Amino acid sequence: MGIKVSIIMPSYNRYPLNLLSLYALEYQKFDLSKMEVILVDDASSDDTPLLETYNPPYSFKYVRNKKRRGVSYSRNQGLKKAKGGIIIFLDAEMVVDPKYVEYNYRHHLTNEQAVVFNMGGMKVYSYLFPEFNTEQMNGVRHFAKINPSAGDRLKLYRQQIMDPSNIANYIKRIKEPVPLLDKKNMKSFSQIKPFVVRSPFAAKLHKMGGDIERCHLPWLVCGGNISLKKAVIDAVGGYDEDFTGWGAEDTEFAFRLHKAGIKFVIDPDLTRYHQEHPVLPTKKSEAKKNRVLLRKKHPVFDTYLVSVHKIYGIKYKFMNECVKHYYSLNRKFPGRYKEFNEALVLMLRQSFILQSQNKRIRKLLRKSGLEADPSAKKLIFSQRDEILASGKYRSLVKLFDILSKT
Repeated sequence: MGIKVSIIMPSYNRYPLNLLSLYALEYQKFDLSKMEVILVDDASSDDTPLLETYNPPYSFKYVRNKKRRGVSYSRNQGLKKAKGGIIIFLDAEMVVDPKYVEYNYRHHLTNEQAVVFNMGGMKVYSYLFPEFNTEQMNGVRHFAKINPSAGDRLKLYRQQIMDPSNIANYIKRIKEPVPLLDKKNMKSFSQIKPFVVRSPFAAKLHKMGGDIERCHLPWLVCGGNISLKKAVIDAVGGYDEDFTGWGAEDTEFAFRLHKAGIKFVIDPDLTRYHQEHPVLPTKKSEAKKNRVLLRKKHPVFDTYLVSVHKIYGIKYKFMNECVKHYYSLNRKFPGRYKEFNEALVLMLRQSFILQSQNKRIRKLLRKSGLEADPSAKKLIFSQRDEILASGKYRSLVKLFDILSKT
């Protein structure tokens, strides 16, 4: 029958976490003869090259970049090697339950154009690293306190009675990563649960996704662990290789999928856990750079609104309504409220620029050039009043008022 599903895993310095991820794929209920895994090593400096000799029961390809090029480039390299008509993108530190591939596959038997995902938000501690930050230390303390079996595993490594309050001191003293899980745990997935902690961001993320059919910002909650048909990727283009470093490449890709009319499908049965690992010190700066790049490539209402919503305390429900109303207004009255719409984008853009420069956000009307021509300003506010009078776009008018009074 040949390969039906290609799993592409970009990896940079994730050994031995990526090995556990590969082990988890060995125990898939899906027919392994119809599945291939392509691990793209982004010039790792750790032991990831050892995986070149890895010999699992499924088709496996190890590809190594000559120099570090980033996640986008690595995923695209994997796509070039892929034989399957269905692509699953999986981060190298993700471990998935035995039905993960099967459940992804079944969606694409009935959906010609869909991107399938689960928002995740579950963290598993498969190894202890001395470089863990405070939040991660607290995560270890949490699962050790509430799960006796996990606490017993930690006692084994400490060889003494464990006091959860002193775990941070223990972790800081270890010389090398301490394994908490191994291959057999990937087979008996229930054994992983004692080491799982729900991310503080998870509840918010799931609330944001809500009813995906009514979500006007699905690209915002999609993430990088997705599945879709290769033909869909070919139609919209692969990942944008201008994005290097951490963040935003998956958001940009999902944004293009959304604009192309691709259906977004959330499957809560797609169980996957993110293996916790040390956070790169450059993560924040790389993320900031890529957020700026995303807005440069897509300087539109949606992306600017998302980038500044925290500044104004805008909740997701309101933000979703604003996007819905913005495009509804433009569809129903093409060109009629051009000046009002442009004013919204200009003020959001100016907010983002000031935010990215760590400057105070104020006097947006003036700084956006909307006060230079009094007659043009009068027209914008006249359109604002007309839209409000219709009674159908109150969220959009409220957003305008928030920005214009800033």
